[in-house]
Amino acid sequence: MNKTAVALLLSFGASSASADTSPELAKLGERAYSHFQCSWLSQVAGDHARAEKLLGVGYDYGRRYFVALEQGRISEDDLRLSGKAMIYTIGTMPSIDFRLGWMYSGAVDSAFDVSKMSDFDRDKAIAVAEYNKKGCGSL
Repeated sequence: MNKTAVALLLSFGASSASADTSPELAKLGERAYSHFQCSWLSQVAGDHARAEKLLGVGYDYGRRYFVALEQGRISEDDLRLSGKAMIYTIGTMPSIDFRLGWMYSGAVDSAFDVSKMSDFDRDKAIAVAEYNKKGCGSL
């Protein structure tokens, strides 16, 4: 392994360690929720590659969030930092994947008012506008 690769691995390890604090772990919930919303909006807008990428990143953030929660690595005080994702911590669920599906469904429902969905062209225009308004391009 060359020196550059070693340096990159070491810097990755250092940067990922900072995400292990309770506040950072709590924020992963809100990041997952935002990525799920933007993934769906990208899908409706026709950017399928972007939708897939956002879905994968959201899934990763959500899994890390719920695992940390189960392990007691997110304090009660910091849980409020998880924003809309906090609702998905209530109650008993059969698995983390079940919670992630529930979160994804909630994110999709809140992405924009489903009652506006009457024809595909209008849906696509709404999705593009919401995608831009929510800052999905910067994720």
